[in-house]
Amino acid sequence: MPTEKIEELPKDFSSEIGRISLHFAYLEREMRNSVDCLLDLSRSDLGYAVTAELSCKALRNLLGSLHKIVERDTEIIAELDNILNQITKIEEKRNVILHSLWRYNSRNDTIERIKSTAKSKGLSWQFQAFDLSMLKDFVFDIGVVRNLLKDFIFSNRTKYSSLFRRMEIMKRIKDNNLPE
Repeated sequence: MPTEKIEELPKDFSSEIGRISLHFAYLEREMRNSVDCLLDLSRSDLGYAVTAELSCKALRNLLGSLHKIVERDTEIIAELDNILNQITKIEEKRNVILHSLWRYNSRNDTIERIKSTAKSKGLSWQFQAFDLSMLKDFVFDIGVVRNLLKDFIFSNRTKYSSLFRRMEIMKRIKDNNLPE
């Protein structure tokens, strides 16, 4: 069986693609935590069991639906909807980056995305150049959206009490300051 030589990318490009995957996983964890808060379960493992096998799209839909059940203020609903729309865009860009082949272009120090599609129009190829700063900026964008979601949940914490009760209990345990 013939083997194809795998072209290695420079480590800084490979590292940034890895960071995109890692930071996106943290964003998904933040969505899981948010769903757990909205479910207001006394045991966090139940919330994780509900969300463990959900795709990003399913998590977004669940989070948005649960929030609309808990929240009646249309401005606050619109705020979370805006964050969820940003997450959709982040996921789409992440999929473009992670579900592609890459080759390095040493002439201009970029990597080129190579993607083939075969839809009703037949086989086509897509090529898109990325420089290192574009990848780093995207890692930053993921973090911004993750922090928007965290800040949103925190600012509405009285409605999503279970996580904050657990956080307070964990702080007391850590500080050995358990209630009598």
